[in-house]
Amino acid sequence: MSVKLQKLAIIGGGPGGLATSRVVLANYPSIEHIDLFVNDDNVGGLWYVPEQTGDKKERVMYDYLETNLPKELMQFSGVPFKNDVSEFPKRQDVFNYLQDYHTHFIKDNQKVTIHWNSEVVNVCKTGDNWTVIAEVKDSIDPFKSVYDHVVSAIGHFKRPYIPESVRGLDDWFTHGAAIHAKDFHNSEFTRGKNVVVVGNGSSGQDLVNQVASVAKHAYHSISDITERSPIYVGDPIISTVPRIVATNWDTRTIELADSQVLKDIDILIYATGYLYDLSIFDKEVRKDITGDVSGISKTVTNLFSHIFWNKDPTLAFSLIPLGIIPFPLAELQAALIVKVFTGKLDISNLKDGESSKSVQIGVGADVEYYRSLQNFINEADDGVVDPFQPVKWDERRKDLRLQCPDLKQQRNIYLHKLTTNFRAHNQSYKI
Repeated sequence: MSVKLQKLAIIGGGPGGLATSRVVLANYPSIEHIDLFVNDDNVGGLWYVPEQTGDKKERVMYDYLETNLPKELMQFSGVPFKNDVSEFPKRQDVFNYLQDYHTHFIKDNQKVTIHWNSEVVNVCKTGDNWTVIAEVKDSIDPFKSVYDHVVSAIGHFKRPYIPESVRGLDDWFTHGAAIHAKDFHNSEFTRGKNVVVVGNGSSGQDLVNQVASVAKHAYHSISDITERSPIYVGDPIISTVPRIVATNWDTRTIELADSQVLKDIDILIYATGYLYDLSIFDKEVRKDITGDVSGISKTVTNLFSHIFWNKDPTLAFSLIPLGIIPFPLAELQAALIVKVFTGKLDISNLKDGESSKSVQIGVGADVEYYRSLQNFINEADDGVVDPFQPVKWDERRKDLRLQCPDLKQQRNIYLHKLTTNFRAHNQSYKI
């Protein structure tokens, strides 16, 4: 049964919000209006760092970040990165790319109103509609409006996750000697220090490498010591150690899971990821999806294919899963969102193997997820091909995806060589 999509709220001006705007405008041109809420003065989401003001507070991107995905896989459908962008784009390259995407597909469209510097603080269902309330910078009165559908593209890089089981850790944070990776900008503050970096994800490995350019010693604390990176073996400045079980600020010591004690530690950096924060939603939504009345959790559930709220599919989420390729996935999810929001696909009776699974997907399994979304789209096409077509995950693209870990490993070997060169010349890490 066809449903008229009239007024849509898209929350978030990063890749998810921009991709959803593009796809809805292309595949449902009869939409009456889109309100796009951006809690900044520019698009880009976490990729936007206002260099001109030097304001890096609450910005999760460190200065010398580059992607862990090659640009061919990372790009949106039909929108390649510029030729002079490196194989693993740098932070500023990605931001410029998102700006260009916004300019080309969204900026001048009269059906889209962008609410700049507007932080959504409440989303609740009243009757058949959703009410969205946003606090607007430099305005006394909040913005409030009603929508028939809502897409949340708020991301999940706002609320840091810090393990609660480490004894004495609070003292380090109180004294400013422990930070989360979201507050790391560059390695200069670790010069001549003994530093422990916690976490073995992409950010953890990046930060160990950067810190090792100037630190006295860099310890890399990971849960499974068998997963230590072979890149650092033989580097006299870097040691891989087990997880931390206790800390002592007074003695500057760190106790590890193997009973080893690290002495004279100056700084702890936690690259331990983030929690989902759905606290802007009303009580029923946040408790049902996160399992906690606060709306804050390490995992989410009760979402059809990690997108639609099972209890009410007029609410959808962009880019909930981890371990995925975000830009093309955002467009793929948006293409399915249009199908469901307009009633061309009824998901109420469809079997969904994704709704109760972990949100961590990962290499290889993510391709099967992308293909499952494409199958839903194909089922709803009814012989009519949409103007916008998302990236198709054929065998060539799947093979490239499977090569990503090896490609990034080769890149990390090169970056580590740069680190040792910086160290030899008493220079901070810079790419």
